[in-house]
Amino acid sequence: MHKRRRFKQTTSFEKRLSEFTSGERAKADSMPESMDKYELLKKLKQAETAANIDVWASAGLPPGRPRSGRVHER
Repeated sequence: MHKRRRFKQTTSFEKRLSEFTSGERAKADSMPESMDKYELLKKLKQAETAANIDVWASAGLPPGRPRSGRVHER
């Protein structure tokens, strides 16, 4: 059975995502249109989505509830 290698993160998830997106955004802006640029932009979008989910999860709200506590009528 394999043993998992574990290590403690020294920076917060939010900070790591922020550093990744800022560095990679500059890199993507300087790239010509190509599949590599498309893949990089796709990863950036995923990182931004992860950051949004992290904010939502850290707010301690149950899933599907609006932040204001009001139910929106349709």
